[in-house]
Amino acid sequence: MKALWGYLTLYLKGFGMGTADLVPGVSGGTIALLTGIYERLVGHIGAIAQPEHLRLLRQFRLGAYFRAIGGGFLLAVGLGLLSAVFVLAPVVRYLLATYPVRVDSFFFGLMLATVGVVGRKVGRWRMGYILLGLVGCGLGLLLNFGTPIAGGDSYLAFFCAGLVGVCAMILPGISGSFILILLGMYARVLQLVVTLDIPHLAVFALGAVLGLLSFSRLLSWLFARFEGGMLAILTGFILGAMVRLWPWKVTEGGDGYSLQLLTPEGYSQTHGAAHLGWAVLFFLLGLTVVSLLEWGGRRKTVR
Repeated sequence: MKALWGYLTLYLKGFGMGTADLVPGVSGGTIALLTGIYERLVGHIGAIAQPEHLRLLRQFRLGAYFRAIGGGFLLAVGLGLLSAVFVLAPVVRYLLATYPVRVDSFFFGLMLATVGVVGRKVGRWRMGYILLGLVGCGLGLLLNFGTPIAGGDSYLAFFCAGLVGVCAMILPGISGSFILILLGMYARVLQLVVTLDIPHLAVFALGAVLGLLSFSRLLSWLFARFEGGMLAILTGFILGAMVRLWPWKVTEGGDGYSLQLLTPEGYSQTHGAAHLGWAVLFFLLGLTVVSLLEWGGRRKTVR
């Protein structure tokens, strides 16, 4: 019964990751960090392609391989993530279209509280950590205000888009769809899905798989050796990336992405009511959710 509850907890954390991935500017990696499974997640993903584990697979020792890579953990989190994507996609799309200020306010509060949670994990902020935090913050801002790259339609372009874009899945602070926008590939990838262009989709998926496996191993290695520094960079990165969730903004999507931040008054003059009261309420709700997630992250889960 205890093991079943542990897997259910992991499923719910994966569900939270999938929900966050549906919102532009929010990464499922942020939820993984909040709920205390981030380092284990990147470690287990990186273990999938380790030579000693692949040896078990070649020997058809499937049970041993499953246990070595933390298969139970990955399965529970993965099922939760996929469930959220398929079940909540229409709901989140409707909420973003109908109540954009409230949705952004909620996640703005969530991300701001996340900065505090991750920052406390650093411990004592020495000068080196402060500098790393500033570098991370600068990178987060640069990604949001950078000029999109002109994408291409070649197989190599789609492979590289999958390779780089998937990294945002496990990198707190930024969403995969936003990375594709900056690469100039967002509209092109959507078109692949709509037209079911199997050859290009397969190349994109191959790049995504290779990117996920390699990037997770790199992150796992960095956390094992420079945990404090990595947490400092992530704290700054999330803080800089929060600008994408400012409730009163004007964006142009697709491959011509641009971001313009407004005051509530400026927003109301051009886009209707600023809903300031609702924004404050949902901002506070986001702060509350982080407190609950942090409490849940301290509970023991299944390895």
